[in-house]
Amino acid sequence: MQQAYVTYRMPVGSGLDVSLGKFATLIGVEVIEAPENFNISRSYLFAFSGPYTHTGLRLHYAVNSLVDLTVGLNNGWDNVTDNNHGKTVEA
Repeated sequence: MQQAYVTYRMPVGSGLDVSLGKFATLIGVEVIEAPENFNISRSYLFAFSGPYTHTGLRLHYAVNSLVDLTVGLNNGWDNVTDNNHGKTVEA
């Protein structure tokens, strides 16, 4: 399963989304769904050096129509469970 999460919108400003679960990564230009890639093929780095998914907590806030902010705290890369007691921060 690529993504499975729940989101709650808190009444802060225009709405602060708090999500918990498994998400597709924010890192990189390429995406998991091949038809949505603007590249003709996948790069070597996509397959071996970057994450596909993160499992944890993610906060998202739309400042205005042009600026969105996202920050998350996760169980590393491509791990559903915490296998080393280390966390990954995404922003």
